[in-house]
Amino acid sequence: MAQDNIIPLPDTDRIEEEASVWVMRLSDGELSEDDKAAFARWLNESAQHKDAFDRLSEFWDGLDFVEGLADYAESDVARASVRQERAARRYRMLAPAVKGGIAASIIAICGIVAFQLLRAPASFEGAYRTAVGEQQTIDLPDGSRIILNTNSGVEVAFDGPARAIRLTSGEAYFDVASDQQRPFSVATAKGVVTAVGTAFSVRLRDRTLNVVVTEGRVALRAAEPQTQSGALPARVSQPVEVSAGQSAIVDQGVEDISTVQPAALQKVMDWRDGELSFKGETLEQVIADIGRYTNVRIEIGDEDLRQQKIVAYYKVGDVERLFEALNVMANVQVERVNENHVRLYRVN
Repeated sequence: MAQDNIIPLPDTDRIEEEASVWVMRLSDGELSEDDKAAFARWLNESAQHKDAFDRLSEFWDGLDFVEGLADYAESDVARASVRQERAARRYRMLAPAVKGGIAASIIAICGIVAFQLLRAPASFEGAYRTAVGEQQTIDLPDGSRIILNTNSGVEVAFDGPARAIRLTSGEAYFDVASDQQRPFSVATAKGVVTAVGTAFSVRLRDRTLNVVVTEGRVALRAAEPQTQSGALPARVSQPVEVSAGQSAIVDQGVEDISTVQPAALQKVMDWRDGELSFKGETLEQVIADIGRYTNVRIEIGDEDLRQQKIVAYYKVGDVERLFEALNVMANVQVERVNENHVRLYRVN
C-alpha cells in the first residue's frame, strides 16, 4: 500500500537565507517582543534551523562568510526584513523626490534601450549547447535573452529583418526585446513560435512541442508535414495565438491550448532559477524530472516507494543532497550499483 502522507524535504538554502536575516535583525537590535517570539518559533522549527543560525552567528566575522552575507544583506528581501518600518518613514518624507527620480530613470532607461537597438548589429550568428545538468544564459545583441535548460541546443541567426532561432533539442526560455520591424521566431521540428516582444518557454520532447507563454502573446504554427515524396500537402496550417498564462501542445497540429494558474505557471518556470519544486508529486514523478539533470540512473526499488508523495526543492546539479534528504525525511536508503547507477529502497 502506498503511503498517503506527504513527506516534506528540508529546503536547506531557504533555511540558510532565513538564518542570515535573523542574524542581521538581531545585530540591528531593534526587535519588538512579537519579533522575538517569531524568532523563537523559527529557531525551534528543526535542528537545521538551530544549526544554521549557530553557524552564521559564530562565523559572522569570518572571512568566508562576510562576502556572501554582505551580498545577501544588500538584497531587497533582507533590507525589507531588517528595516521595513524605517524605510516606510523615509519614503513618506522623500516621496516627491523619489517620484521625480523614477521618472528621470525611466527616461534614461528608454534612451539606453533605444541606443542599444540602434547599435545592435543587423547580422549575428551563434550556436549554443548545454550538457546534462548544465544551464546557460545567453544575451543577444538586440537585447533579448535566452535561458537554455539542461541538455539543450539553440542556433541563432539574425539577418536583416529576421531574428531567427532554431531550438535543436531540449528546452529554452526566451525573453524577447520588442522590435515591430523584426519579429522573433523560434523554429523546431514540430512547429514555429513567433513573437515581437514577449516571454515564453519552448520544450521539444520526443513526440511533441510544449509552449508556455509568461508575457505578451505569440503566434504558434505547427510544422507542415511532408508526404513520402517530400512534397508539401495542399493544406497549410494556420497560426494560432497563445497568450500570457496559457500553454499549448503541438503534435500533428496545435492540439491543446489551456490556461495555467499563476502558482502552476511559477512552478513550471522554476527551472530558470536552477531549481525544481515538487509539491505532492510521487517519488516516481520526482525522479523522472530530476533524471533530465543528471547522468546518474536512479532506480526505485518497490512500488510503495514509487507512489510516496514528496514535497521538495531540488537544486540543479545537486542530486547527492536529494539522496541525503530522502534518507533523513523518508528513511530511503541508497544502494550504489555503480558510479552512474543507484537504487532507492526503504527498509520497513
